[in-house]
Amino acid sequence: MRWNIAGITVPGVCRDMGIEPTKGMMWSVGQTIVKKYRDEYGALPQKDLRPKTYDDGVHCFAIYPEMMRKVIEEAIKAYGYELARQGDLFAGSDNYV
Repeated sequence: MRWNIAGITVPGVCRDMGIEPTKGMMWSVGQTIVKKYRDEYGALPQKDLRPKTYDDGVHCFAIYPEMMRKVIEEAIKAYGYELARQGDLFAGSDNYV
């Protein structure tokens, strides 16, 4: 499959780091990166259809320039650190969704 826009995605960088992305990670890291991009460039990143992370088909992903790879890697590491620090806040809870 050929993409319309060259660049990197948050799940792609995650996999390049040897980490399988989770939905929670993608929401958290994705929001962090889109905010950093908007603050830096004054606009939202371009989007392109790419294969879905968890299912068949395609999904619209934010596409970032290669020069943002280190920023994305730092956000992924920060997410992992925060998750390890807090642990599973819902472990054993009947309220977990």
